[in-house]
Amino acid sequence: MQILGIGENGHIGFNEPGTSFLSTTHLVKLTESTRKANSRYFSSMSEVPTHAITMGIQSIMKSKEIVLLVSGERKSAALRRLMNKEVSEEFPASALCQHKNVKIFADHEALG
Repeated sequence: MQILGIGENGHIGFNEPGTSFLSTTHLVKLTESTRKANSRYFSSMSEVPTHAITMGIQSIMKSKEIVLLVSGERKSAALRRLMNKEVSEEFPASALCQHKNVKIFADHEALG
């Protein structure tokens, strides 16, 4: 089972837009928006990592079941785009449309 969140730009894990759907575990450079979203866990932006190690999309897709958690109004546009089912590497979460067992749990704000 894979448990994921989704970023405002559609990233899953730290697989940012443009990540190949064939990617396996790899080192990624985080986008400024992802760094800002995670800055709440650090004292200053200078402490926020610029890179991360993440499971690639191909690795994620090998899971028997995927649970996607979506919370907050800021994620509502990403959820709507995912539900449109247009698959593109420019929107990494769209790879989930090709998986046979995905469950999405979203709060009221994300559904807004």
